[in-house]
Amino acid sequence: MKNFPILLLFVFFVTATKCLEDFGTGVEGIDSSEESNREPLNLDYVEGEFPVTTNRRPVAPNPVPSGFGDDLFSHHFDGFFGGNIFNPFENYGGIGFGPFNNYKPWFKGPNVCTTHEEHVEDDVKPNDKNVSSAEASFIHHFSLNVETCQETSNKHICKRVTDQGGNKKTVAITSSCCHGFKRGRNGFCEKFELLSMDQIGNKLNVKAFVKAAEKNELKEMTEANVTVFMPPDDVFMEVAQEVSDNNLESKSAQRNRREHNDISMKDLLLNHIVKSLVDIEDIDNEQILHSEYDNLTIRMNVFPKIRNNRRDQDDDFRYLYTVNCVPIIKANTFAENGIVHKIQKVLMPVEQNIMEIIRNHILKNHVMDLTFCSSAVIDDDAKVSAYNILGEKMIFERSNDIEDEKTTNDVRSKQTEASIMINEKAKIMEQDIMGTNGVVHIIDTVLETQSGLPISTMLTAHNLTIFKTLIDYGSFSNDFDNLNNATYFAPTDEAFETSIIGRYWMKQLEESPQKLKNNEKLKAFLDYHVVQPLTKSCDLSQEMLPTLNDGEPLRVNLYSTMPSFSNIINRATVNCARLIHFDQDSCGSVLHEVDKVLTPPTGNLFEMLENNTQYSSFLGLVKKANLSSLLEESSDDGLTLLVPRDDVFQEVGDWMKDKTETELKEIIKNHIVPEVVCCAGIVRSEWPFTRTVETISKNRLTLNRGRRPKVQNAGITKCDQIGTNGIIHEINDVIHIAQRHEAPPSNFYNTFFNRPFFF
Repeated sequence: MKNFPILLLFVFFVTATKCLEDFGTGVEGIDSSEESNREPLNLDYVEGEFPVTTNRRPVAPNPVPSGFGDDLFSHHFDGFFGGNIFNPFENYGGIGFGPFNNYKPWFKGPNVCTTHEEHVEDDVKPNDKNVSSAEASFIHHFSLNVETCQETSNKHICKRVTDQGGNKKTVAITSSCCHGFKRGRNGFCEKFELLSMDQIGNKLNVKAFVKAAEKNELKEMTEANVTVFMPPDDVFMEVAQEVSDNNLESKSAQRNRREHNDISMKDLLLNHIVKSLVDIEDIDNEQILHSEYDNLTIRMNVFPKIRNNRRDQDDDFRYLYTVNCVPIIKANTFAENGIVHKIQKVLMPVEQNIMEIIRNHILKNHVMDLTFCSSAVIDDDAKVSAYNILGEKMIFERSNDIEDEKTTNDVRSKQTEASIMINEKAKIMEQDIMGTNGVVHIIDTVLETQSGLPISTMLTAHNLTIFKTLIDYGSFSNDFDNLNNATYFAPTDEAFETSIIGRYWMKQLEESPQKLKNNEKLKAFLDYHVVQPLTKSCDLSQEMLPTLNDGEPLRVNLYSTMPSFSNIINRATVNCARLIHFDQDSCGSVLHEVDKVLTPPTGNLFEMLENNTQYSSFLGLVKKANLSSLLEESSDDGLTLLVPRDDVFQEVGDWMKDKTETELKEIIKNHIVPEVVCCAGIVRSEWPFTRTVETISKNRLTLNRGRRPKVQNAGITKCDQIGTNGIIHEINDVIHIAQRHEAPPSNFYNTFFNRPFFF
C-alpha cells in the first residue's frame, strides 16, 4: 500500500502529458510558426548576410539557461490545480518532501513591483482555437488555466488568455525588482547602490554629456524615471564642436547644418532622453521609443551576437542591441533617477521618413528651381550649365548624332534637331512639357548624384585632368574606384605645372606614357595623396595622417585668416598645400583639391641644413648653440626654421662680429619656432590685430603679408620646404629683436613738477 500513491502519480502525469501532446495544446494566439520565431537566430548562418525573420527579441535561447523561463511541467500545469502544484507527498504521514514544501518564488518576495496590463479583442478570427473548451473535453471536471510565463534575470512575466463568447482577453502580469533592487545570491530582490549622474559620467567616460546637460540646465536629466543614452566623451565632443562652432569654410558649415538639422545643443541632448525606464532586457526588436526632443522616434533593434569576434558590447548580454542603428556598448547602468545606456555614437534627430529621404536626396537631383527650356541649349559645341536644388552642376549639350526629323506645320520642310544630353549620361527623350508651375523633360535614365560617382569620374568632373590621367595610364583606376573610406588630396593642373615633381610626371605622360603602366614609382606618388579613413574638412585637426604610401604621413595644419577672430579656423593645409576646394563626396570617399603637389620629405631639418650648401652659416650657428639634437628629433607639433642664406650673413658680417657668444645663441633661437607656420597661414593684418608667434627663446615674432609673407623684419623668399619634423622658410634678413630697456625708477613729484611747461 505504501507504493500505491507513487505509482498512481506516475501514471497520472504520463497520461496527462500524452493527452496534452495529442490535443496539440499551446498558447492561444501564438501559432507554431510564431513560437519558432521566438528562438534566437541560428549562428551557423552568421558568416555573410543572414535573414532576421522575427520582429521581437528572441526570448528562449537554446539551450534554455537556468532561470530563463518555466519548464514544460510548470508551463502546462501551473494553474491546472488552481495555481498550486499538486503535491501528493505534502504532509503525507506528517512528512513534507522536497522543494514543494513551503517554497516561495522570488517574484512573490519583498521589494518586488508588479504591473498589470489588460487587452481585450472583440473580433476573433474563425480559425482561432478555444483552448479552454478543448481542455475541458479531456480533463473532464478539471479546468485548465491558459497561461504562459517567462522569466529573465530580474523579471517574471505571465500572460493569461481567456475566450468567452468570442471576446478574447489577455492579461499580462509583470513582476520585477523595484528600482534600486536586483536579485541577489539568494534569488530575492536586494538593494544595491544607485549612482548619481556625475558618478556615472566618471565610471563610463561620458562626463562630457553630463557636463553639457548641467551647462544647459537640462531639468529632464534630474527628473525621476528617465532613460538616457550617452555617447563616449571623445565622440560627443567632436559632434558638440560641430554643432556649436563654425567649420573650416562657409560651405562646410552649410553642409554641417544640413546634416545636423540646425539643432541646438540643448535639443541634441534632449534627443538622448526618454521619459520612462527602459531596461535592456525589456526591449523588443523594432520597438519604438520617443525622445524628449519634439517627441521624435527612437527605434530599438535586437540582433544575435557573433561568437569568436571582437565585441564592443557589454558581454553581460547575449544580444546586440542598437538604438537608431547605433550599438549600445554598455547597458543598464542604474542611476538614482533612471537608467543610463552607453552608446557608440551621438544620436542625431530622425525627422524624415523613407519617402522624404528619397524625395530630398534622389528626386532633388532631378529638379532645378528655374524654368530651363530646351531652346537654351544652342546648336553648336557650347555647353550650358545650371544647378539642381542639391547645388550640383548639370551640364547640357547637343549631341553630335541626329536624333529625328521634324516637319513643321507652317513650312513643309524638314528640320533636323540634335538630342540634348545631360552630364554626358542622360538623353532628353521628350522635352518642354509645360505645367502650370514649370516645365518637365523626360530623360532615358536616372541622373547620378555626384556623391554616387566613383573617384575617377569625380576627378574629371572637377577638371583635375593631370592627376586623373596619371591614374589612367598607370592602370590604377579600378584600385582607386574600389577604395572605400578614403580621403583624396588631389593637386590642381596648375599645381603640376608650377612644381618640379609635377613637371616631371607631365613630361613622362608626354614622352613615354607606356612606361607608366603599373609603374611602382607612380603608384607611390599617387598613394601619397590618399589617406584613410574618410575625413571631411570639419573633422580635420592638427595631426599627422598616414597615407597609402607605406604610411608616410601628411601633416595637417589649421589657421585663421581673420586676425580679429583668431579662434575661428577657416583655412587648412596638408604639407603646407592649401585646401582650395573640399568635401566633394564620391562613392566611398571624399575629394579635397590642393594647390600644391605633395611629395614625401627626404630628411629631418638638420639633414636638410647639411644637404644645402647655402645654409652652412646658419648650420654653424646651430651647432655652436648646441641645438643640433633639437633639429634631429621628431615632434608632434613640428618646428619652423627661418633660415637666412650664407650671402645674407655676409651682408651683416660686421654686425655679427660685435655679438657675444650668448647673444649669437639668442639670435639663432629667434629663428626657431616650436610649431609649423606655413606660408598659407600668414595673412595680411593691421594693428592692433597683428598675429605673433613665439620662438624657443620666448620672444615673439610678428607675422604679416605684403608682396610676400613677412616674419618680423625679414621677408620669406622661399616657402614651405618640408622635413619629417617641420618646415624651413628661406628669409632675406637676419631676424633681430630689439631688447627693451626699462627706465630706472624715479620720484614722481620731482619728475612732474620740476619739468618745464610750455603753453
